[in-house]
Amino acid sequence: MAHFNGTFKHDRDENLEELFTKMGVGLMTRKVAVRSKPTLEVKVEGDVWTIVTKVTLKTVTWTFKLNEETETDGLGGKTKVKKRDL
Repeated sequence: MAHFNGTFKHDRDENLEELFTKMGVGLMTRKVAVRSKPTLEVKVEGDVWTIVTKVTLKTVTWTFKLNEETETDGLGGKTKVKKRDL
């Protein structure tokens, strides 16, 4: 999975504000989020993934192992997710 390692910069998005509205994200959070240009740093070591999302006001680090349930903080609050094998 080493081919996923690297730093990725936001290029563009389409209909992001519509998506956030349907997800129930509040107006102020939504406005800030659609104007942000996040940078993602991805590091894969075996089955363990670490994704660091950086925006001006916040850095979020999410470490998880494939096929294990984990919890992540998102715009809508904490969410339990299970990642599948790639």
